[in-house]
Amino acid sequence: MNRLIKPMLIFLFLFGGWSSAQQSFSLQEAIDYSMENSYLTQEADLEVERAKEVVQKTLAQGFPQINFSSTYQNFIEQPVNLIPAEFTGGEPGEFEEIVFGTKHNMGFDATLNQLIFDGRYMIGAKGSRKYLDMTKDMSLKTRVEIKNIITQLYGVALVSDENLKVLTETRDNLQKTLDETTALYENGFVDQEDVDQLQLLVSTTENQLRYASRQVYISYGLLKFNMGLDIDNEIVLEEDLEELIVNVTGATVDVSLWDYEKHIDYILARDNTEIKEMQVQLEQAVYYPSLGAFFSYQQNSFSNSFNFTSSESAWYPTQVFGVSLSIPIFTSGMNHSAVQEARVNLDMAYLNERKVGQDLKLNMETSRSDFLLSYDFYEVQKENLELAKNINDRQLIKYNEGISSSLDLMNSQNQYLNNQNEYIMSIYNLIVAKSELEKALNNQE
Repeated sequence: MNRLIKPMLIFLFLFGGWSSAQQSFSLQEAIDYSMENSYLTQEADLEVERAKEVVQKTLAQGFPQINFSSTYQNFIEQPVNLIPAEFTGGEPGEFEEIVFGTKHNMGFDATLNQLIFDGRYMIGAKGSRKYLDMTKDMSLKTRVEIKNIITQLYGVALVSDENLKVLTETRDNLQKTLDETTALYENGFVDQEDVDQLQLLVSTTENQLRYASRQVYISYGLLKFNMGLDIDNEIVLEEDLEELIVNVTGATVDVSLWDYEKHIDYILARDNTEIKEMQVQLEQAVYYPSLGAFFSYQQNSFSNSFNFTSSESAWYPTQVFGVSLSIPIFTSGMNHSAVQEARVNLDMAYLNERKVGQDLKLNMETSRSDFLLSYDFYEVQKENLELAKNINDRQLIKYNEGISSSLDLMNSQNQYLNNQNEYIMSIYNLIVAKSELEKALNNQE
């Protein structure tokens, strides 16, 4: 039995691990994956499919409609009618009971209806196609949003990784210094206070390290969720912060050709305006007449016994062709109010379209300014971090040489960690600012 278990374990280790293999993503690969698999984009695609069915359902109302029906009647007790008795040779003033019809009746009816003209149908069909176009534009906006979200979450994950890395290195260096100082204390070369100060610094850093580790888990979970990955999957980010910064700062941003009318938000506002215009036309179409045609074919059979399937049964056909015309004449002002309401909604859509255009202009200028300020702040924090690192390195040398105190070392260490945090946050803010700028400049050709 043991000889069988060991090969099976080896097989599961080699091949069973494929289901939980790590996936690696660059930023662009993460964005591309999200475009197809994120929950938001999948929902947007389903909305497009639903809109297509709405179009087909609306158009089908103008296509020929064929209905078939069949009836069977069995008169358990047939209705009795009274007629004057003199009709059948009886006494005047008396009545005779008589039964009309047969005990069993069967028939079927096939009817064809065809809409010839209806103003509401014509406007509705046009409006359903515009609704489909708007749904496609909303799907495109969703992809713009998901690109922005993934870019920022990718940056958050890298920032969390970098913060964890820095804190780990800092904790290890401090622990090494603490071990050396403890040895010196045991040999009577330093005071207990030096050991306590370093122990406090190590303990504080370890707390920060635990918090940073938790932030890494959360940031990766958010990234995987928004990408459409199972949060239990393991992923590796191929790019590091330095590569991401090069991509962010290296690509030039050309605003000279920017046109707010090509922005997806303005396109959606214009879609809404066009739909409101069609709504006015739809309400006005209530005043138009509607014209339809129909053709009906019937066959009926009557018998006192159920013999409709035999060759002796007689079937009597009926064919009818006709047209129907409906003309609205008076609706107590209800249609007029509906038209006026639709016009007010259209005016609101025009107003919103202008507002969106101005908002996009302001947002572009604000996003561009935020990006430039974020870049300047990043450069300053980068220089400050280098200075803080040099100060901390020199202070550590002085402490090891007995020139400075543990309090001086702790102050320089805290200063370095604070500058490190500010530097990492400046990177994140720069990534966010660039992402928001690209979103603001998003032109749709």
